[in-house]
Amino acid sequence: MSQSAAVSPAAPSTFSTVDVAVTGTMTPAVVASGRDATFTVTARNKGFRRADAVRVAVPLPARIIVAARSASQGVFDGLTWTVGSIGVRRDARLTLRVRATGPVTATATAALISSFPADRDERDDVATAPLKVSAPPGAKVPRADLALTAQVAPTLAGPGDPVTYAVTVTNKGPDAALDVEVADPVLVGTFLTSAATVGQVTGFPPRTGAATTAARWRVGSLAVGASATWTVRTLAVVTGRGDPVVLVTQSGAEDPSPADTVGRAAPVVSAADLSLTREVDNLTPVVGQPVTVTVTAGNAGPDLARGVTVTDPPNDGLVFVSAAASVGRYDEEDGRWLVGDLAAGAEATLTIHARVAVAGALASRATVEARPPDPNGADNLAETVLSTSGGEAPHMPVFRRGFPLPYTEIRLSMMEATVVGGLLIALGCVLLLHVAADRRRV
Repeated sequence: MSQSAAVSPAAPSTFSTVDVAVTGTMTPAVVASGRDATFTVTARNKGFRRADAVRVAVPLPARIIVAARSASQGVFDGLTWTVGSIGVRRDARLTLRVRATGPVTATATAALISSFPADRDERDDVATAPLKVSAPPGAKVPRADLALTAQVAPTLAGPGDPVTYAVTVTNKGPDAALDVEVADPVLVGTFLTSAATVGQVTGFPPRTGAATTAARWRVGSLAVGASATWTVRTLAVVTGRGDPVVLVTQSGAEDPSPADTVGRAAPVVSAADLSLTREVDNLTPVVGQPVTVTVTAGNAGPDLARGVTVTDPPNDGLVFVSAAASVGRYDEEDGRWLVGDLAAGAEATLTIHARVAVAGALASRATVEARPPDPNGADNLAETVLSTSGGEAPHMPVFRRGFPLPYTEIRLSMMEATVVGGLLIALGCVLLLHVAADRRRV
């Protein structure tokens, strides 16, 4: 099934730099049986960056055959038009001379299924063009009002969660419908199962995880009042994967109300693509020198990242001096930076000042996590290695963690702070007793 971020086509994303618009025309729209028509598909890059790896699915109905084909670029294999690259404000064109076998009410469909960068404006990704092949003079043409509905459960999912689609087509009459066919032109993701109550589904991947681009459900005949359902179970994917449209593309009967032959259903897939970088101003310091570590967390969206947490464990070879975060709070004890919520497109920065305490290779690793799940975890880790040199560290009581002593870089552990505090209290008591004794002698 097609997957997207909303039940209706999404608004353009602020992160999209490519907008491939697909249009389709059928000339003429009405022909006699055995006569040809021309289906022209155009893919135009309306964005401001070159679109690479463009592919368009063209799942023609079973009764429509291709008599001749030509393309301004790329290759059409009968189902998928592999376009290739389209420059800014440029277009590519596929021309198909088609012929129908017998009287039929058909809809030719073309849909964008991939581009790089991804096209996130789904409103112009699917084009349809009706074709009516008339019956011979005097022949009776049946009339059947077909209605299609599409549903998905659950309606809210995370990346990789299993979801189930159900597409149902019903014949409201007054006549039986022959040669009914339904198409889902945009198939993406990992598919688990597919089953139809009647008919046969073609184009669906033959095994789990196999690649596909479009599916055609050949329902066959539907009696008046009869319904048929196609159920697909798949794994949810993130936004920007095409218009989630499913439609009736063929019927041997004339539909008096074709507006209800199109359905859309997709879960709201919530995801936030986080990234993390860790930079050090001097990768080859000497012992005693200061270094500045800059950690940057970013959210490429599409959704708000909640509870963003960066973990950058302390390195015993570095003496912590100070830290400043653009947002959130940093705990130097365990190296956790509680960023909080991070909007799509936003960044947060943590600056850590430290001093080199030992010579050798000092490796540090930072990670980031948040909710909802990250569809791309490859950039959630950042690592740096310092190659330090020089003599031994200065002979001074330096502690990496603990309570800071005022006006020094000395830090005491919990036990050490407790002992020092106890000694100071005892010393204070002795001084008080001494002062009291002096007063009594006076």
